[in-house]
Amino acid sequence: MQLVTLEEELLSTTEAAALTGRDMGVIRHAIWAGRLPAAERTSLGRPLVRRSDLLAWDKRAPHKPQKKGKEPWLKAAKALGVLGSATAEELAGYLSIHPGNVRKHLLILEAQEQVQRDKDGQWSLTRPTSATGAA
Repeated sequence: MQLVTLEEELLSTTEAAALTGRDMGVIRHAIWAGRLPAAERTSLGRPLVRRSDLLAWDKRAPHKPQKKGKEPWLKAAKALGVLGSATAEELAGYLSIHPGNVRKHLLILEAQEQVQRDKDGQWSLTRPTSATGAA
């Protein structure tokens, strides 16, 4: 029977993320980039890392703080405050984001009763002061 020390313990990317408090995507990227060595792979090809390698990498790799921005749909509301009314495609061009994201943001704002859509597909604010953040 082979004994495994705590330092040699193999961890999945999920376990590594939980141990370090980092996003699992960050762990995977570090493995892919060669900054965090994968000790073995599971039968499904998923990487496993040694606890000691993970903790050493975690000490030297910078922790980037998460961006804490306001809800992205508020940008669409502010744009409508500037433009008056616009289609989803016009807003997408104005905001330089994908039209599908704009439509999603508009549906969120519509559920909050901050915007309305007319039969021609033009969106406009229903409550300009709360949607734009003005008092």
